[in-house]
Amino acid sequence: MIGYNMAAAQQKTLQTMKDMYEKLYSATVSMQSLGMATDADVKAAEKNYLAAESSFTSLDNTVVSLGATLKLLTGWTGESTPQIQKVPSVDLSKIEKLNLQEDTAAAIRNNYMLIEERHRKTDRSTTRVKSKFRNEDQIKQNLSIKMEQMYQEIMEKKKNYEASITAYDQAVIIKNAAEIQMHNGSISQIQYLGQMLSYYQAEGDKTNADLSLRQTMELYYWAMEGLLDF
Repeated sequence: MIGYNMAAAQQKTLQTMKDMYEKLYSATVSMQSLGMATDADVKAAEKNYLAAESSFTSLDNTVVSLGATLKLLTGWTGESTPQIQKVPSVDLSKIEKLNLQEDTAAAIRNNYMLIEERHRKTDRSTTRVKSKFRNEDQIKQNLSIKMEQMYQEIMEKKKNYEASITAYDQAVIIKNAAEIQMHNGSISQIQYLGQMLSYYQAEGDKTNADLSLRQTMELYYWAMEGLLDF
């Protein structure tokens, strides 16, 4: 579900950026006709547009494929068209409640591999008993390492998400100023489109950072419930 939302969000960003690059290309061609842009400018604008178009087409196919898989997994038929809702934004307050030591203990206590290992039928030979304890100790060690890695990943992605919010807020300010300047005729269309591209990129970065953080947090919570293997 999160994977689909991440792809769909990126698709939306690429669609907008493709449209912006197309307008930039058209504007550059118009400026060339007035002697205000060179062949190199036109080629660069065309290259950016074609690259954006290619990226969008590729991702569009990915979104369609992920959507079909999601429908299949949730029991919908091939002809049905269910509406796939957006994943809610991550709740940063939940991160403050994380406790690595206690969460790791819960992951070890609930892990299905350890439960199976504890209940595995073995003979009573000293060798088999020692082997059983070695397996349990190894699983516990691996779980502890994995929980530490996920915890640190959450903290890092939280920083990235907060940075993306700051960048987005700044982009909104610049976008609003650009719209006023465009209305007043104080900036060119190319300058305006450049500012809009920056805004939509910042918006996409914020959405991706949000979903990426949420995905890692959910994996962490599933691990606490015992659903972590390696």
